[in-house]
Amino acid sequence: YERIDEGYISVTLWNLSTEESYQSNFGLYTTWGDYPVEILIGESHIVVWHGYQLEFFNLSKNEWEGQWVTGPLFDDIAMLSNGDDAWPRMVMLNDGDVEIRLRGGVNAPTPLPTSLNGPVSMIAADDNRVAYVEADRPMVTHIQSLDGVQQTLSIEIEVTIDEQHDAQVFDQTDTVVDYQNATITDIALDEGHLVALVNLSAIDRLVLVNLATGEQRLLGDPVFPVAAPSIGHGHVAYQQKQFLVSNDPMPEFMDWEVDFHIISENRSYPLHAPDSIDQLDPQVMEDHIAWMQIDENGDKEIRIYTIEVVFEKYSSRVLQIFILLMPLLLIIWTSQRMTEKSGRLLKRAEIGEEE
Repeated sequence: YERIDEGYISVTLWNLSTEESYQSNFGLYTTWGDYPVEILIGESHIVVWHGYQLEFFNLSKNEWEGQWVTGPLFDDIAMLSNGDDAWPRMVMLNDGDVEIRLRGGVNAPTPLPTSLNGPVSMIAADDNRVAYVEADRPMVTHIQSLDGVQQTLSIEIEVTIDEQHDAQVFDQTDTVVDYQNATITDIALDEGHLVALVNLSAIDRLVLVNLATGEQRLLGDPVFPVAAPSIGHGHVAYQQKQFLVSNDPMPEFMDWEVDFHIISENRSYPLHAPDSIDQLDPQVMEDHIAWMQIDENGDKEIRIYTIEVVFEKYSSRVLQIFILLMPLLLIIWTSQRMTEKSGRLLKRAEIGEEE
């Protein structure tokens, strides 16, 4: 999105499969306060959120279908995936309480079906589950299922590493890694995994949790800054400033880069070639990862990485035929090069005799 003027924004959506785009202008209710604009992407809808105002785009119909002006000013919102044409259920963080609201809040809000031990500081949602962190237990993430047999899974996030790496962090930041006051500052949830960003005063660390086995692993380099995790479709994407020494920074390492992690392979890769400009806010989607690039002049550009190319049946056959013919093509190519080389040697010999 981009701001047209003080009271309006222009939102453009791209369908990466059809290459179609949809654009709309919205008037912002700035008389109630100027709030940041956030965009939520779900299975059935995209939601544009500005303070008390939510605008809904139906992905199956490719059209904007309604507005919701809320009563409370929610601290955070998340969207449960419906996978159909119905308006999505919204998960709202309302002054420490978690509420589930239906279709514009016409019905009374439903509290989260679990006993909370204290106010909630953050939420995330995927499919039919809600993840949340309670303020008085800042290193524990709870995952609550909403449909069928309702269950709650509680996981304490572990970010401790060896003293040698912690000493390296101190040398680079002049700040001690503070495990006693470690706090989860961001969470993201998908079907089988959760990622949690943890602040340790000196550094942030990113943890990937397998919800079926409880296995936890650190993503990125644990001695350098990391931020903005996104998860989905078997991948995690995040920002990182690898090789940044904070107390003696070199200009080439001060910008954010974006990396992605393939969960099934347990491998991480860069999403772009090294550069000296900021790459921010990666978003994992089906078959693609998008992020924002900001150049030296402050100009913004959306970059998109295609995760994989799926070959159709005919393409697979062509590829198989090419593999079978490759040895023959190499023989022909080699023979042709040898013939050309022999011709050049013979020509040089003839010129030598003439001289």
